[in-house]
Amino acid sequence: MIKKHECSTLVDDNRKSSLHSSEGSPYESIKGIDKCYYYPLWFGKENGPYTIIAEFGAGASYPEYRVIEGAVDLFVLEGELIFNGESFGVASYIRVEKDDHGKVSSISGCRFLVVASGSVEHL
Repeated sequence: MIKKHECSTLVDDNRKSSLHSSEGSPYESIKGIDKCYYYPLWFGKENGPYTIIAEFGAGASYPEYRVIEGAVDLFVLEGELIFNGESFGVASYIRVEKDDHGKVSSISGCRFLVVASGSVEHL
C-alpha cells in the first residue's frame, strides 16, 4: 500500500538551488542515470537501509523498482516529483511498502529526501 500526506507549510517552495552544478558539491551522480544526483546522509548494509537527499534535473527519470524488504519513504523538499504518474509538490510524503513498485521522475526538476528501511530491486 502506498500512502501520501501533504504538509505544505513545512517547506518553503520559493527556495531553489542546484547544488550538483557547483564546484566542490557534495552531491554525487547516480551511476548510469542522467540528471540524477544524491547526497548520502547515512548508509547501512549493502543495498539498504539508507538515507539520502536525491536531486533530479529537469526531465530526469529513475528506473522502476520494487521494495523487497522494509519500506521506502519520500519527502519532497523542492520542485515537483512524479511518482507512478502522479504529481507531488513541496512537502508531499510518499511511502512505498514491501512488494509495491515505484517509478520516479521530474519534468521541471526536484529535490527530495529518501529514507529506505530495507532494500529494493530494479525491474
